[in-house]
Amino acid sequence: MFKPFSFVVLVIIVSMVIATAPNASGTLGYTQASYVGPPLLGSAIKPLPANSEVWLSFFLPPSNSLSINFVAEQVSLKHFHPLSQDGLLGYYAPNQSEFNGVLHFLNSHGFKIVYVSPDRFSIEGYAEASTVESLFHTTLYTYSYQGETYYAPSTPPQIPSGLQGVEISGLTNRTLIQPQYIVLGALNGTRIVPSNLPRSTPSVGLTTAATYYGPNVLEDAYGVNTLLSKGYGGRGQSIAIIDAYGDPLIQQDLAAFDQEFGLPPVNLTIVPVGPYHPEYGVATGWDVETALDVEAVHSMAPYAHIYLVVGFNPVDVANALFEAIDYVVSSDLANVTSMSWGGPENLFGESGFYYSGFLNYPYADYYFALGAAEGISFFAASGDEGAYGGTPTTYGSVLFPASSPFVTAVGGTTLYVNVTSGSISRMNANATYSYEEAWSISPDYSGETVSFGGGYSTLFPKPWYQMGVGSSVFRSVPDVAADANPYTGFVVLVEGQKEVVGGTSLATPLWAGMTSLLDEYLNEPLGLLNTYLYRIYQNASLYSQAFHQVSFGYNGAYYASRGYNLVTGLGSPDLPALAQAIKSLPPQLGVAVTLGGSGSSFPQFYYGSTVSVGAAITYPNGTLVTSGSFTAYVYNSEGEYASVPLSFNGSEWVGSFTVGSGAPPNTWSVVVEGSSGGIEGSGGADMQVGLSVVIVQPVPYPYGPPIPPTSLSL
Repeated sequence: MFKPFSFVVLVIIVSMVIATAPNASGTLGYTQASYVGPPLLGSAIKPLPANSEVWLSFFLPPSNSLSINFVAEQVSLKHFHPLSQDGLLGYYAPNQSEFNGVLHFLNSHGFKIVYVSPDRFSIEGYAEASTVESLFHTTLYTYSYQGETYYAPSTPPQIPSGLQGVEISGLTNRTLIQPQYIVLGALNGTRIVPSNLPRSTPSVGLTTAATYYGPNVLEDAYGVNTLLSKGYGGRGQSIAIIDAYGDPLIQQDLAAFDQEFGLPPVNLTIVPVGPYHPEYGVATGWDVETALDVEAVHSMAPYAHIYLVVGFNPVDVANALFEAIDYVVSSDLANVTSMSWGGPENLFGESGFYYSGFLNYPYADYYFALGAAEGISFFAASGDEGAYGGTPTTYGSVLFPASSPFVTAVGGTTLYVNVTSGSISRMNANATYSYEEAWSISPDYSGETVSFGGGYSTLFPKPWYQMGVGSSVFRSVPDVAADANPYTGFVVLVEGQKEVVGGTSLATPLWAGMTSLLDEYLNEPLGLLNTYLYRIYQNASLYSQAFHQVSFGYNGAYYASRGYNLVTGLGSPDLPALAQAIKSLPPQLGVAVTLGGSGSSFPQFYYGSTVSVGAAITYPNGTLVTSGSFTAYVYNSEGEYASVPLSFNGSEWVGSFTVGSGAPPNTWSVVVEGSSGGIEGSGGADMQVGLSVVIVQPVPYPYGPPIPPTSLSL
C-alpha cells in the first residue's frame, strides 16, 4: 500500500538564475539550483551507496508557451482544428539543437538514457549515485523522518551549464502520488471474503451490506447499452490509460474477464515508457490499478483501441507518471486519456524539482493544455480520502492532476439499480438506473475517512468554463461523478482472482470509456470535455436530461445538492441524452484570448509589468465581430482583480492592465465575456504572476498547525 507523506508544498518566491557557459578552459560553469518542494527534514542516516542507481528526469519547457492555453481553448470550442503531432513538434517543441545538447551532455557524463520524448520535452535516465554527486556538486544522503526513509542532496546542488533552464526531478525520491482504488474483498462464489491485496478494507467492513456489479449493469445504468445497441462501441477510437509499472498478468486476466462477461476480445497495446518491469506492480499495488483501469474502460467501449501507457522508475513513481504523460501528449497517442491517480495539492511538492531559470508550476500542467490543443480529453480521479485528501485541512486538499483546468475531475457515487432480469450476485443481471447518492464518509472503514475528494483548488483560479458556477474564485472539483463506492463496486479480474474494487479509480475509466463513445457518436474528438459540460449546465432543460443529479451525501466538508456541488460535480451521465445535448448546444461567439507583455517568452509576468489583452472574436460562421460589448475580467487567488473594457482596433478587441506590487503571485485567469447581435461568447487564458512561488510562512503542517487560507504570508 502506498503511504502518503505528510508534508505541504512550501513556497517562496525564487530568483531567476542566469545561465553560465563553460569557461575558456572547457570546464563547466555552475549556478546554484533553486528547489520547489517540502523542506527535506529528518535525521541523516548515511550517504547513499556510491553504486546506487539514481533515476532522473529532465524537462525542457515548451516554446511559444504564451499561446498554449489560447490554442487549447479554441480547439475545445471547435474554432481550430486539433493540433497534429507535426504541428506540436513544429511550434511548441523545444529547439532541436538545445535538446540534442542536453542529450549529448547527459550521455557524455555517464547517464544511461531510458526514455527520450518524441517531441523533445523530456529525457529520462539513470546513473550511479557517485556520478550524480560529482555532476551536481553535492552528496546524496539517506534520511529518516516519521518512519519514512528517502534520499536527498545534503547540500544545495549546483546546476552545470549544460543543464541550464532544465527542470530536474529525482535528486530526491520523495513522492506522494498514489492510485485511487479500494478493494472491498475477493469473490468466493457469490460471497465477498477478505482480500490480501493492497488497499483492501478491513474485514470488519464485510459485516455490512454490500453488492457488486459486472459490466452489463453499469452499461445499463448509464445508458451505454443504448449506444452499443445502435452500433457505437468505440470502433475507430483510441483511449490511453496512464499507470505505473503495470500488471504482469494483464493479458491473461483480460482474456478471462472477456470470457466471463461476454465481451469481445480487448484491443490492447502495452506501451512501456522506459524499461518494462510489471512485476513492480505486484509489490506496489499498481497491478490492481492497471487491471481495474483497463477492464473498466473496455467495459464501456468494448471495441476501442486501448493503449496501456506504463511508466517506470524504480525509486520515484511520480517521475514515471510524468514521463508517461509526456509520451501520450508528445505522440498524440489517443483521443481520450484516463489517469486514476493523484496527490493533494498541498502535498504535491513531495516530488521536488531542482532547476535554474523558468519553472512551470504545477509541473505537468502545460502538458494537459498541449493535449487539449491536440483534442485529447483527460480524466483524473478526485481521490478516495474525502474533502481533506488525507490531510488535516481542506486547504489545498484537492488532488492534482484532477484540479488542472484542462482535466475533467471525476468524483464518486453509490449506485443503485432496478434489476429487470437475471441476478446481480450471479453477474448476469439486466438493470435500469434507480438513483445515486454521493459516496460518503462511512464508519464501516474502521474510522478511516473514506469517500471521494472534492473542494477548491489552491493552485488554479476559476477557469472560464466555470464562470457563473458557485461563488468561489478558484477551480472547483470534481466536474462529474460515477459509481465509486466499494460497497457497490466493480468486479475485476486481477492475479487470476475476482475482486470487488471501488474508488474514483473506477469512476475515472468509466467516464473515459463513455467519452470515447461520445467521440464516435459525434464523429469528432471532443477534447476538453468541460467546455461542453458546463454549457449544458447553463441550459436547464439540457442539463436535466443529460445528467443524473445527486442530491444526498457528504464527503467530510461539503454536502451534495441538486445542480453543481463539490461532492459529485454536475452528476453522473445519461449517456445517450448527454450525446444528444452536446450535439444540440446553441452556437456561441468564438472568443480567442491572447496575453502579451514586453519581453515575455513564457506566460510569466512580473510586478509592475503591463499585460496586453487581445481577443479575436468571431460569429459562428467565422465572420469577425466588429461591434458589441466585451470586457476582460482578471482573477487571482483573492478574487476579481480588474475589469477591463475592450475596444475594437480593426482586427481584434484589445485592452490592458498593470500587475500591481503586492498582488498575489502564481496563476491568474483572464476571462473575456460579452455579446454581439444577441449571441454571447466567452473565452479565457491563464498567466503566471511573479516567479515560481511556494508558501514559507507560517510553518506548515506537519511542522505546525494546518494552514488556513487567510494565514498565508509571502
